[in-house]
Amino acid sequence: MKKVFLLVCICFCLLVQAQVKEGMLQYTMTIETQMPKEMNPMSGDSELTLWFKNGKTLSEMVTPIYSMKILADSVSTLTLMDAMGQKSFFRTSVTDLKKKIPTTPDRTPTIVHTKEKKKILGYECTKAILTMPMLRGKPMNMTLWITQQIAARTPTAGIFSEEMLRTFKGLCLEMEVQMEKVHSKMIVTSISTKPVADKIFQINTAGYTERKKT
Repeated sequence: MKKVFLLVCICFCLLVQAQVKEGMLQYTMTIETQMPKEMNPMSGDSELTLWFKNGKTLSEMVTPIYSMKILADSVSTLTLMDAMGQKSFFRTSVTDLKKKIPTTPDRTPTIVHTKEKKKILGYECTKAILTMPMLRGKPMNMTLWITQQIAARTPTAGIFSEEMLRTFKGLCLEMEVQMEKVHSKMIVTSISTKPVADKIFQINTAGYTERKKT
């Protein structure tokens, strides 16, 4: 389930160019499975906060069992993970991310943009359907609501090809994900367009153990 939340977090940070280019967004996340809530370690609301400015983004996700920060710019990403006191971090270059993009037809994500629209916190959004083939031939289906009025830039969208990124029209404010028996949803609850302090993007790795690439 942790991988599902990580992928959802990554997909929310799409490469876009629009009107608002500095600010902060907060999302609420939920995940449902067929197991009883008392047996589901991810039961309960989780939160995602996204800051963006001058081509940089910082996303901070807090769940019932772990927290994670992803700092990204046009060159690299820095990911910090705290899983029940086990703290680690790793760095990834945009070049390495691009190498992980699926290239075979059976693994390439597909997206369909619809004409369906709705407003979320006053921002007009358009519905898109994204399908990502996963391992064992099981697809992951996503419903995205994307606004063109907010711009955030991050290479953590590296799971998509450049061609697919060009089809995205803006930043996702709501997402529903269905993968086998797991259903998750993220929706923006707060949007601020106030200036973001540069110190927000200064991440300290003290106390974290670096995970080397294998």
